[in-house]
Amino acid sequence: YETEQAIIQEELVRLAKRERQAARETRSSTILQEKNLTDAERKKVSHLAKELERKEAELKRLDDFYKEQLSHIEKKNRDIYKLTSEQFHTAATNAEYRVKPRSYDPVCLDLQSKILTCYQENRQEALNCSDLAKEYRRCVSAAQKTLLVKN
Repeated sequence: YETEQAIIQEELVRLAKRERQAARETRSSTILQEKNLTDAERKKVSHLAKELERKEAELKRLDDFYKEQLSHIEKKNRDIYKLTSEQFHTAATNAEYRVKPRSYDPVCLDLQSKILTCYQENRQEALNCSDLAKEYRRCVSAAQKTLLVKN
């Protein structure tokens, strides 16, 4: 009986050792898998960080490029505005010199006032002022001819 118990006891000890060994191997395997997964995730994170840095550098380069382009365009726009403004002022000055100032001196003032007085005095009989009107028309025509001859 004791021998059997000793054999069973030995068998139990061997089984316990095998179970512990299997548990250690399973645990080691699981730890190794977790370690591999962690390493893979670290590599992935590192790769993504590098990719992000590369894209940020590209964005910075593009931002600098477009800022420089905008600066060139704004400078060109200022230069064109300045040139256009100068050309406009030059053309305006030239136009002022070419266009002669005209004086509009009233013509036939005395006849004009006589006709107005005549029409006011003869409201019902406007034909009484026809001789004055003809004379005024002749005076205006003569003044026009004189102005045309001068110019």
